[in-house]
Amino acid sequence: MNKLLRLDNQGFKAGGADSRPALERPPGRGRGMLRVAKSFRDGAGFDTMLVAFALGYLVLFSGFPLVYNLVMSFQSVDLFSLASFDRPFVGLDNYYDVLSRPEAWGIFSTR
Repeated sequence: MNKLLRLDNQGFKAGGADSRPALERPPGRGRGMLRVAKSFRDGAGFDTMLVAFALGYLVLFSGFPLVYNLVMSFQSVDLFSLASFDRPFVGLDNYYDVLSRPEAWGIFSTR
């Protein structure tokens, strides 16, 4: 075995006065990034990557529309102001308008 490539039990390269740690941290990056990159290289982070992509997909295509529709329910939106983001805030007036109609309460009854 080559003496320059062999590591001793403390993780230092064997051979000489200028022995440095075998895994040096790249400048400007934290230890967390090195650990994540190392886990992807050895295959241990592949399952984490798959879960992260699935959660990102769910947030993008389910969470964003849910929050956007909740915000729109507190604004005055009609067919002409649907494409613009300049819609006045009306608060709970939309909910009051729907719940003040008599046919709306038939939806909540179980008879």
